[in-house]
Amino acid sequence: MVVGVGPERVTLPPLQAFVGMDLALLGSMGSNRTDLEAVIAMVARGDMDLAGSVSATVLLAEINQALQRLAAQRGDDVRVVVAA
Repeated sequence: MVVGVGPERVTLPPLQAFVGMDLALLGSMGSNRTDLEAVIAMVARGDMDLAGSVSATVLLAEINQALQRLAAQRGDDVRVVVAA
């Protein structure tokens, strides 16, 4: 499951991979609370590991700088976790 898409062009595998490996590509613009709750449940169960997609962990006091960095698209930050 992929939630969120960046501005980069996405390269898909060849059509044969979808047929031969029984893959499916589903898309939707936006999401709702149910989708977010499903993702949170998957992470909590260990079905989805987001560790590799976390770019930085910041303290709550640093949230403004982190949001500014994300908005300015400086660096390689994709997902920032706020620690209490």
